[in-house]
Amino acid sequence: MAKKKEKKENRKTIPDYAFHQKSMVWCIRNGYRIYPERNDRMEWNIAVELGLKKAIFPEPYKQSEIQYGLYQAFKTIYLKHNKE
Repeated sequence: MAKKKEKKENRKTIPDYAFHQKSMVWCIRNGYRIYPERNDRMEWNIAVELGLKKAIFPEPYKQSEIQYGLYQAFKTIYLKHNKE
């Protein structure tokens, strides 16, 4: 009999994909560049650029959580500028 794959615990998922697309489109149209950068401890941080300004989110992410980190960055910037 084949073994069943166990589900990975603590996996962060994107709760609302439609909102993610909306916030991503808004950020790109307004000149934000959001991308992951590897730090010294072999983890990933999310970098945000707008023109010549650059900021790095302090929370590190594992490789399996990068997409969730990008979602959080798009969401944070979108909600900061668009009160809903």
